[in-house]
Amino acid sequence: QARDSVFYRVSPYPVAAVASDTTICYGNRVSLQGFVVGSSFKWTPTASLLNANQVQPIAGPSRTTTYILTANDTLGCPKPVSDTITVTVIQPLKVFAGNDTSIVASQPLQLNASGGTNYLWTPATGLSDPTIANPIAILDKTVDSITYTVTAYDLNGCFAKDAVKV
Repeated sequence: QARDSVFYRVSPYPVAAVASDTTICYGNRVSLQGFVVGSSFKWTPTASLLNANQVQPIAGPSRTTTYILTANDTLGCPKPVSDTITVTVIQPLKVFAGNDTSIVASQPLQLNASGGTNYLWTPATGLSDPTIANPIAILDKTVDSITYTVTAYDLNGCFAKDAVKV
């Protein structure tokens, strides 16, 4: 009679995990929240990442991008494991405050902004309501000229500005 034994050591897979997909406004940045268990990792693509050699780099893509975090382990299972996060980029608003114009003192001027869903005009001097797209401006003779700047916002909180000189 003979007896023998074999010992199997089960090595766990490396771990690569990222936070949920996210949305940013064009020109903004976001920290990618990664977590790794393994001997090495890498992010791809790296072109729009700051500190791509860190587990939590800063991403500033100009268009919607899916980033991949891959973890490797040389001490256990050599099979790489990946997870992805998509950063959706809301393209810039195209805001238009209108063409520069001249008016007669104390006569109403209809301003018309476009390109957003909410608006804020500054300064509020002579405006009927600085929080709408199309306020009426009435300026008396003490105002020689004024430049109104409109900030337009979309439903995501992204914004852009344009100006009109009266």
